[in-house]
Amino acid sequence: MTSNAQEPVVIWQDEHLLVVSKPAGVPTQPGPENTVSLAEMMQASWPGLQITHRLDTPTSGIVLMARTPAMAAALNQAFADGLVQKTYLAIVPQSLQPEKGTLTHYLRRNGQTMKSAVADAPKADFKKAVTQYEMLAHSNQYHLVALHPETGRFHQLRAQLGFIKNPIKGDVKYGARRGNPDRSIGLHAWQIRFKHPATGADLHLTAPLPQQDALWQFFATQLPVE
Repeated sequence: MTSNAQEPVVIWQDEHLLVVSKPAGVPTQPGPENTVSLAEMMQASWPGLQITHRLDTPTSGIVLMARTPAMAAALNQAFADGLVQKTYLAIVPQSLQPEKGTLTHYLRRNGQTMKSAVADAPKADFKKAVTQYEMLAHSNQYHLVALHPETGRFHQLRAQLGFIKNPIKGDVKYGARRGNPDRSIGLHAWQIRFKHPATGADLHLTAPLPQQDALWQFFATQLPVE
C-alpha cells in the first residue's frame, strides 16, 4: 500500500470518542484502493477504533470514531435515528436560486457503476432524498453552498447537485467538466452536531477547510463568524 501526502487531524477526543478530519484522497476504510485507509492510520495509535460512518474517498472532513464497542453501538443507533446533524460545504459553478431552500429528489444506487440514479418524482425502487441548502459565499468563478442532508442516501449530495446541472467542482462522476489535479472533489464535511451518548454533552464540532487548496482557503475567509 502507498502512504498519503496528508495526514488526518484529531479535532476532539475523550475516552469514548475520537473525532478526526479526513483529508481528501484517503479512503475511510480498507478497500480496493492501493492506499492506506483512515481506519488503518488511526488504529495504529488507537487500537480497536471503529468508524461509525463513511466519507467518500475524494471528500474531506469530519469522521466520528468509537473507542469502545458500546460507543460504536450507541453512535450507530444515533445515526439510524437521525440524531446526528451534519453540515457539508460544496464548491459549485453556479449560485443556487433561491439562495436558501430544499432539494428533494429520489435516488437509486447502482452497485455496478457505483453511482446513484436520480429522479425528480417518485419511482419504483427509488428512495427519497432531502437536503436543505444555503449559499454562503461567492468568488469570480465558483460559489460556496452549505448542505444539510436530512436523509443519508448513497452519494446524495453529489447526485442531487449533478442532477440540477450544478455539479460539485472536480466531481466528473456527476457531471463536472474536469477533475481536480489531486482527484479530490469540492465537498467537505464541515460540521457535526450530536449529543454525546455517554456524557449527554451537546457537541458541535468543526473541521477546518483543506489548507493545501487556495480556493478552499479563500472561502474560509468568507465564512460567517458564529
